[in-house]
Amino acid sequence: MVLGCCLPDPTVITGFPEDIELEWYKDIFFSCESYADDTTPTSVVWYLNGNRLYDEEDKIVIDRNHNLRIITRNDNDGGKSYEGEFMCIATNGYSRANASAFLAIPQEAIGKFTLDVAGKITSPFPCALRHGNLMWLVHVC
Repeated sequence: MVLGCCLPDPTVITGFPEDIELEWYKDIFFSCESYADDTTPTSVVWYLNGNRLYDEEDKIVIDRNHNLRIITRNDNDGGKSYEGEFMCIATNGYSRANASAFLAIPQEAIGKFTLDVAGKITSPFPCALRHGNLMWLVHVC
């Protein structure tokens, strides 16, 4: 005789994060919708390039719907340090699912500048100056 029986429904990602391109100094936003059995709600954890992300006041916000928002307006690099793979992992304690999306840096914005004879940099905001492995973002071009 079998008594009681059922395992909860497995966790599934129902709304996948999408790849995006960085818009300098604008918030970065990823969503990750998941579902599991109603008796075992899901929790979601976010990672960037394999490193777990945590809420950080005025920087990283993970809301109650498991959406991720990164505030870049105060960053020195306009958000470039967040380049890479964002992964959400949803679990209900019995199973887990994950999904990934990438934040890319727009290549046309890097190195797009001109120098006049006085050494003044002229370019639409934002602009960047790259020399070897170094890159400077110029806030006033």
